[in-house]
Amino acid sequence: MKNHIIIFCGNYGSGKTEISLNTALKLRQEGKKVTLVDLDIVNPYFRSSEQKEMLENAGVKVLMPTFAGTTVDIPALPAEIQSIFSDKESTIILDVGGDDTGATALGKYFSYLKNEDLVLYMVINVRRPFSADAQQLWTLQQAIEAKCRLKVNFYINNSNLALETTKEDLLAGQEIIAELSKISGVAQKYIAGMPSILAQLPSEYKDMLYSIELNMRPDWLDM
Repeated sequence: MKNHIIIFCGNYGSGKTEISLNTALKLRQEGKKVTLVDLDIVNPYFRSSEQKEMLENAGVKVLMPTFAGTTVDIPALPAEIQSIFSDKESTIILDVGGDDTGATALGKYFSYLKNEDLVLYMVINVRRPFSADAQQLWTLQQAIEAKCRLKVNFYINNSNLALETTKEDLLAGQEIIAELSKISGVAQKYIAGMPSILAQLPSEYKDMLYSIELNMRPDWLDM
């Protein structure tokens, strides 16, 4: 992922925040300056800014909505976020809120984004509601694009059931995304997943694998 601005969008529960965090950490490990912008002004839970301390300890700069991490649920985007467009030395990762509602926040910055070197990934988890077939995903994609005023460039298959994920989940995602690509003309770029699951996939997918670790899973889920 070499663009100046990398944007992740998708349905609620698609795993875009997990992929945002993993991408930020991978780029830091490569020695790059990274800023992660939490644009999720919709969902008060599972925001990338929940891992602000961990990210900053790794050298990632984190920008977030004014009320992220509190019990106040009033959308507010600080003016500081606009500063990312003058920072040409960093890779900027935008973690966009779920569905078209969350994409509205991204649309606010269209006048800046339209001239940037950016890539917009739609993260897909076919095991989530309203993502179980190509037509549902196409409807979602069109709604997201309308609100953010940008076009999806690539798909990421992140089909999973958390710790219950099997290779069959990812393979089911492959089938549905292939159908979606025929409708939209948008290609798939990556298959994201835990290393142990990716290792079970057929060799034909080896150039698409994007290994991730779980950073957003709360401890209470494992009790």
